[in-house]
Amino acid sequence: MPNESRTCGQRKESFTSSLDIYDQDLISFFWMMQMGRVGKELDVDFIVSAGDNFYKTGLKNVEDDNFDLSFTDVYTEESLQKRWYAVLGNHDYKGDETTQVDKRLQQKDTRWFCDYFYTIPVSVGPSSTGE
Repeated sequence: MPNESRTCGQRKESFTSSLDIYDQDLISFFWMMQMGRVGKELDVDFIVSAGDNFYKTGLKNVEDDNFDLSFTDVYTEESLQKRWYAVLGNHDYKGDETTQVDKRLQQKDTRWFCDYFYTIPVSVGPSSTGE
């Protein structure tokens, strides 16, 4: 019997399963369903995306199919058809980060809003305003 040296978690044989390939698709599907449910329950006015918007490598340009595949075609629940305020995360900088702040993306999907710096006045209670 040959002496096999492997580390913990290393596979003996190489194989690919559908979960290995589509894990991010499954995560985004379940995330979208949960977001849709919560958005409906809370009747949200807007959504905040706190970075890593286009995992794993950001967007290459305004025509990158990943915008539709990871945003427009994923977050389709009625309760998610609100303005999305996004900031850039580390994975977004692996692409061309200027793409996500490009106003032409708003023409593709009017929900999308991303910029390097911005403030949004919001009502946080019956008589108070936060920024």
